[in-house]
Amino acid sequence: MRPTIHRPSSSGHGIGGGRRGNRRTWGALALAPVATMSLVACGSLPGGGADDGPVPVTFVASDWAGERDHSPSPVTTEVEATEGESITAEGEYDDVEVTFTSVTEDEVEFDTSEPMAPKGDEGGIDLDDTRTSFTVESGTRLEFSTPSMDSGTTWLVTIGEPESS
Repeated sequence: MRPTIHRPSSSGHGIGGGRRGNRRTWGALALAPVATMSLVACGSLPGGGADDGPVPVTFVASDWAGERDHSPSPVTTEVEATEGESITAEGEYDDVEVTFTSVTEDEVEFDTSEPMAPKGDEGGIDLDDTRTSFTVESGTRLEFSTPSMDSGTTWLVTIGEPESS
C-alpha cells in the first residue's frame, strides 16, 4: 500500500495553497506558540498561578508541657495567604514568623523564622529533622513544633477553614 501524499494545491487556499495562502497560514501557525506563551505568562490559562488569588490558611497553635495536669489553650491564626507575604502565627507562649514562598489552591509552601521539628512518622516530633521550609497540601494536615523535649508549641496547619476539634 502506498502512503498518501498531500501536495500544495494551486487554488491559493489552505496550507501550501499558492503563494499568498501559504504565507498567511504559516504566519498564523508561527504566531500560535507566541500567543499560548503569553497566556501562560499572564496566568490566564486554567490552573493559572498568579491570578489564583489569596488562599485561606489556618494555623492552630497548642502549647504542651511534660506535666500531667497541663491543659493547652489553642490559639488560631487565620490568614489569606499570598506569595511573598509574611505573617505571625501566634501561640499562647511562642509565636513564629511565616513567609509564604508559593501559594496555590492545592499546595502552600512557607518558611518559618526559626527551625521547627516536623511531626514524626510514628507520632511525636522529630528532633533530628528540624527545618525552616514546609509544604501543606489541600485536604491534609501539617504539624510542626518548637524543637524541645520539655515544653513548647505545636502548630497544626491546613488550607481552608480551621478543623473542628
